[in-house]
Amino acid sequence: MILALLALAQASDGELPPVGQAAAQQGPADQCSGKLYEGFDFWLGRWNVFVRESGEPLGQSQVEKINNGCTVRETWLPLQGKAGGTLNAPDLITGRWHQYWVDSVGTRVDLEGGLFNGNMVLSGAWQRGGQSALLRITYSRLDRDSVRQLAEFSTDDGLTWETSFDHLYLRVVPAD
Repeated sequence: MILALLALAQASDGELPPVGQAAAQQGPADQCSGKLYEGFDFWLGRWNVFVRESGEPLGQSQVEKINNGCTVRETWLPLQGKAGGTLNAPDLITGRWHQYWVDSVGTRVDLEGGLFNGNMVLSGAWQRGGQSALLRITYSRLDRDSVRQLAEFSTDDGLTWETSFDHLYLRVVPAD
């Protein structure tokens, strides 16, 4: 229900096409360009990642387009803990983005969403300490060389949210 409401809000905001219209508006799958495929472009690059509030360094992230621009891949290299990464791509039928996270011990998370008020907002089911929850991750471009990644979870079907982590991505080589 929560995902359906988010989809309706995003579609009414004009940022996502209505379900079923995305494929008609895009070219063939080998031409992964245009507005739909640009949704995560602000996140592309090499990043140093920090805890946003304290400035504590966490690791590095490489975010790049692969597969002829059809997929955005993140490779996460933490200073401590589990390495991992995401594959991100829009669904040509729904126009919604999907993110698939897998880390070095097999933990995985499937999220879906899209642009909402200029931010990439993805959500889905998640296991937090053995308890079922909803996970929502919001990627916000702060400026050309910084991105905020805010992860929140809800154990009451989205009525209330608590912060899981709040990261700041700073570009290793500033954009020209």
